[in-house]
Amino acid sequence: MYRSYYDNDANQLWIKTAYEDDESHGCYKEYYPNGWLKKKVGYRHGKVHGEYREYDKHGNLVIETSYHDGEIHGEYKEYETCFFGLIKKVKRALYVHGVEVVENGAFSVNKINGMNRQNPNNR
Repeated sequence: MYRSYYDNDANQLWIKTAYEDDESHGCYKEYYPNGWLKKKVGYRHGKVHGEYREYDKHGNLVIETSYHDGEIHGEYKEYETCFFGLIKKVKRALYVHGVEVVENGAFSVNKINGMNRQNPNNR
């Protein structure tokens, strides 16, 4: 088990993950400086595989999806926290081996990790 801590506080966990044969394998967890979980990602032999979740700095779920051998695969859901802690789903899509095949949400352009890209099926 590998653990990394924030520089300014040796007791504040930043990353916790596991390796097998020098590759990420198992559950990867990344934390905000306030201690809340930021990301929870499954890895298999160095590739993202399984559950993928991102949270905001208050612990609210922002993104949930799954991966298969490094490619997003399955249902993708993106959430936004509104006033008074209410959560709304702002995007829902379906991916098959990294390609978005169905979109059913508020956005016409994908916005994942700050990068926009057009759906390759909507040319």
